Amino acid sequence: MGIPSLFRTVIEKYHDIHYWDANLQVDQLYLDYNCLIHYCKSKVNITSTMSLRDIEEELIAEVIKYTSYIVTQIVKPKKFVFIAIDGSVPMGKMVKQRQRRYKKVQDDVYKRKLKHRYNIETKLEFDGNKITPGTPFMSKLASRIKNFAMIGAFSKHIKNPTKQYKVFISDANLPGEGEQKIMQFIRNGSPKLNGESPSMVIYGLDADLIMLSMQLQKNVKLLREPQNTSVEIQSYSDSEFIYFDVDKCADCLIKDFNLSHYDRKQIIDDIIFITFFGGNDFVEPFVHTKMRDNGLDKILTAYTKGLPQHIMQDNILNIDAFITFLINLGSIEDIAVKKLAVKAKGSGSMSRKPKGKLTPQQQYEFDVQLYEHSFYTETCNPFHTYYQSLYNLIDFKDLHINWKAQYNNYYFNSSVKSTIVMDDFVRCLSWTWKYYNQDNCPSWLWVFKHRNAPLCSDFLEYMQNLSETKFNDLWNSVDLDDSPLSPIEQLIAVLPPQNAGLLPFAFQIIMKDPELKLQHKFPPIVKLDVVKGLKNIYSEPILPDIDVQFINKMMYCIPVSEPELCRNILRDKLFCFKI
Repeated sequence: MGIPSLFRTVIEKYHDIHYWDANLQVDQLYLDYNCLIHYCKSKVNITSTMSLRDIEEELIAEVIKYTSYIVTQIVKPKKFVFIAIDGSVPMGKMVKQRQRRYKKVQDDVYKRKLKHRYNIETKLEFDGNKITPGTPFMSKLASRIKNFAMIGAFSKHIKNPTKQYKVFISDANLPGEGEQKIMQFIRNGSPKLNGESPSMVIYGLDADLIMLSMQLQKNVKLLREPQNTSVEIQSYSDSEFIYFDVDKCADCLIKDFNLSHYDRKQIIDDIIFITFFGGNDFVEPFVHTKMRDNGLDKILTAYTKGLPQHIMQDNILNIDAFITFLINLGSIEDIAVKKLAVKAKGSGSMSRKPKGKLTPQQQYEFDVQLYEHSFYTETCNPFHTYYQSLYNLIDFKDLHINWKAQYNNYYFNSSVKSTIVMDDFVRCLSWTWKYYNQDNCPSWLWVFKHRNAPLCSDFLEYMQNLSETKFNDLWNSVDLDDSPLSPIEQLIAVLPPQNAGLLPFAFQIIMKDPELKLQHKFPPIVKLDVVKGLKNIYSEPILPDIDVQFINKMMYCIPVSEPELCRNILRDKLFCFKI
């Protein structure tokens, strides 16, 4: 449930909200564990003599070692540690996971070709797509973590055990994203100590943790390793970790936009809702409000112009206030998009090439840089010619009315705004708000099926003509009585055919069988939406919808082994070890 670029935006703007304090007293530590696993993946030292099994074992050892280090030497929580591993996720997140996994396969193929071109040795690597519920690796990792918890690996800092310290583990067989498991546990299981909220630290790299934690209005700090932003490189070159103070972040936002004289809780609720339009794993951003394009300032500036009306009041959308917000945000749509269009033309990527004769490794690294970060419109981009026919499908330099028609035609197959898309966008906002605010997922299977958000100006016009009755019907239509996919069902849904080896054997045969002609469901080659992404790092694969009914039938009809059946169980209780 990431919010791209939000962390970078706020830490570069507000210097008081991040610091390092090795002596911070912490009661409760929560680990968004998939972030930790991926971080440890980058630390594993792989040698040429290692087998794939050796690499897996090395990663598991690194994960457990690093977990113990954070828990017992860095944070040293007094009350408990909560390890939250991603389980089966809602369909919207599944779509994003699927896009990332398909894209990773193609990225890896291109990088291997580059290494071959420059005669660079290609070593075995751990496939990050194994970090998915339902794989043997995740089952083995969860089992190993529980074993090490039982022998005290995560409680060595507790000198006088009294069975008051606990280790909680929510593994991949419990449905839900790691961060949502954490939020649910905090909402339901963190009583005040001596009248004050306990000191809580959440380890995680996903920026959505900022908004989720802000909503709690408790004593929460985020813990993460310094990243490659200019502020973090400059301020934390000698620090292994940094703390991010969520309450201070809220204070800075409120102060910066002159919101101090309004009700704090209502302001925070409004901020959480309107930041949806900067984009996250469930809501596509408006074309001119992406976080990386200064979206936070645009969104908050539009919001402050509409005060004193609040947009969210007791979890109910104030339609009049929301329309005012859209008027203010939509008024800058054309000019903002035209500025972004100039920037997106791109230039100068070749000028970043190091001077002098390059070694094969340096040439490889520069070519990867061009592949990932140059604009597709630049001739130096290796896929410039391949996607050339798409560059002028939407001409943002044209009149507002003209490029709007081009946008709608490209994304929604209609030169005018589509009521179906607008209805679904209201449902999407409703689903996401409820997902953020309640313990139960409103629907595991509902998803916004369109590749992009409608234009703000079109959505404004739609909202102005929408009756209150229809709005309420749409808002309440995402509360469905459905169930999450099982881990192996999700595995089938998100894995590209190149990763079929991670599936139970019978499913591998089916996915690879050319006579079954399943390429339309599991395409081996995909194109990217370069019109939306502009660069490789931001471009998502264009994929067919996930066919849940087909996956259910596969699961029902095809036998699996007993170990595979154990990996496919959905549980509702977490593990607890008392020390």
